[in-house]
Amino acid sequence: MCRVCFEVDGACEHEQSVFKRITTPFDIFLTKRPRDTLFMPSLLPLDPGLWCIFTMRDPRDVITSEHKRLPGQYYASLRMWQDNFRIWQRVRNHPRFITVRYEDLVRDPDGVQADLLRRMPFLRARHKFSEYHRVGEFSEASQRAMHTVRPVDTASVARWQSHLPRIKGQCQMHGDLEQPLIVAGYERDGAWKAMLEGVEPDLRPSADGEPVIDGRERLKLRWKVARRAPLYLLRRYLQ
Repeated sequence: MCRVCFEVDGACEHEQSVFKRITTPFDIFLTKRPRDTLFMPSLLPLDPGLWCIFTMRDPRDVITSEHKRLPGQYYASLRMWQDNFRIWQRVRNHPRFITVRYEDLVRDPDGVQADLLRRMPFLRARHKFSEYHRVGEFSEASQRAMHTVRPVDTASVARWQSHLPRIKGQCQMHGDLEQPLIVAGYERDGAWKAMLEGVEPDLRPSADGEPVIDGRERLKLRWKVARRAPLYLLRRYLQ
């Protein structure tokens, strides 16, 4: 949507890390890579030209989503959402870290676009978010990830209610969701968990794996962040 509907000088075709060197000068360059969320708490204070749009979505819908290339398999684990949620808690109040709720985007795409234009005054609109599917050209990889290009709709909101065994299984494997859902604004309390009573948990692994982060892995992640932040600055400003 951002690539098609905002005036940007350059953009990656599908996904590209912020660490990849950009050899052609651009005023505004757009990238997307969810795994780069890990580095935002370190990079945002270092680079005044870096802005991050973070898409928040109900974790119950995230973990019941499928990838087109792996039909019949749940793709992402609850652990993945939890890791991103912790990062969101750390940087959600940073002025260049903008949270967009998936649910708001599909219910009112043009309203979300207007808010982004207000928050990022250097942007200019050329099309409405609600019309992105009519005016854009999309790579094959992007079309696969989106289950083909289609108009914005709310069909996938609260779909998790039809996949209760998956919800219960992931909570057993990775931890209770009551407090994260309240903090993220998706529930007022834990009353929703009554829906899981008597449900047999689905403990099958996610297609993208079930990462377990222990103390040693956390140290490795911290070292990775510390090592890559200077590399980012070198590639960003000393090209």
